[in-house]
Amino acid sequence: MQLNHHRLYGSLPTHIGNLIYLKELSLAGNLLSGPIPDSIVLLHGLEILDLHDNQFSAPLPLEFCSGLRNLSILRLNNNMLTGAIPESIGRMKGLQQLYLGHNRMDGFLPKGLGLLGKLELMQLQHNRFMGELPEEFGQLKALKFMFLNSNRLVGELSPTIFSGLKSLEYL
Repeated sequence: MQLNHHRLYGSLPTHIGNLIYLKELSLAGNLLSGPIPDSIVLLHGLEILDLHDNQFSAPLPLEFCSGLRNLSILRLNNNMLTGAIPESIGRMKGLQQLYLGHNRMDGFLPKGLGLLGKLELMQLQHNRFMGELPEEFGQLKALKFMFLNSNRLVGELSPTIFSGLKSLEYL
């Protein structure tokens, strides 16, 4: 389902979880707001979730990463999402592109990000993430593009991380 760049507004209905055969949900560039409904985790066959450029707020649903294991593209950038990236993000083994930039997310970057062996692009810029880069980032062998600017990251840049990022083209 693609309903990008219209003037859709309001919240995403909880009944979205009834569309169990959905492969793609693209509602980018609208005026949708409120939390992403918990029922979205019922879309087990979803491969592309693109909700960027809306006004979604609140943390991601608790079981978000566990339920959406077949995602290859997750675009939630340019919203008003809060909270941390769930540690369970490491269960999304097929994820190739992760866009969470330009939100209000915070907390430490989870070690689970390092388990995303197929991840090629990671955009986490312009949030409020803090702490050090997890050593597990060094396991991201397919990662080509990593955007982490404008966060609150601190600490030493570990050689372990950068020795493992063999495909990295842009940091």
